[in-house]
Amino acid sequence: MLAVLHYDPKWVEYGFIDQQTLQDQFSQHETGADQNTEHYRYTSFCKLLDRSVMDDLMLERFTELALLDEDQTMAQSALAKLVRKADLTAHQLAYLKGHPAFASPTLQNIVEQTQLLLELGSSDLSEDLFNRCLLGGKEDVQRRLLNHRRISKPQLASLADYGTNRAVRNLAKEKLHRSSSK
Repeated sequence: MLAVLHYDPKWVEYGFIDQQTLQDQFSQHETGADQNTEHYRYTSFCKLLDRSVMDDLMLERFTELALLDEDQTMAQSALAKLVRKADLTAHQLAYLKGHPAFASPTLQNIVEQTQLLLELGSSDLSEDLFNRCLLGGKEDVQRRLLNHRRISKPQLASLADYGTNRAVRNLAKEKLHRSSSK
């Protein structure tokens, strides 16, 4: 069943797929429900992400299995979903950023955006963090930045002028106007 669905044997070795799931996927494949084996593997990657906490060993193994997968487009999607997992630590994100599986510019960008979001949620708003969010942050990062409890009027003015898109710039102008009228 592993071979037919193109799973690496390490899926079983690591306990990342159980016999019942494998049997169910194999049955679906055999009945012609879905002949794209990468869909089954992607579903299994996603189920791993539903576990409560991603410890360092599981993170390592998940990344290894993605690297081993024959369909690297699907594997990159699974890795992107991994990075966006809400409970990864700063240490884990730094590990992923330096891992060869994350060498593509797209995955590097996703890691960087996730790191910025994590920093915004857990620290004061230093000038360095603000500048990194302004220069490299996408819309979701800059929207979170707008709502940071420590954002200053000069920082709002910078976002009003240089925000990533019109929506962010307009929100910054509105917030700046409200704070000036108090």
